Amino acid sequence: MCATLARVATSTTWRGEAATLHRDRVGEHSSDLQALARRLREAAGLVRDLEAAASRRLDLLGDVDITVGDWPIEVIGRG
Repeated sequence: MCATLARVATSTTWRGEAATLHRDRVGEHSSDLQALARRLREAAGLVRDLEAAASRRLDLLGDVDITVGDWPIEVIGRG
């Protein structure tokens, strides 16, 4: 039963079953938000790890790019 339907007429407070349903629903939303926050923190950590790995790869590419002119085409593997 929906909490809205169980609400007492025009009362401004939640009573009985309506209060229980409302409290349960709020608890569910709270749990969902906590789980979402945890997943967002985990995702942020993964993004930071990815950023660091990408930065290291770019540094490697920069090092290779500097030496490209010094290597014969056959050694580099293009040709």
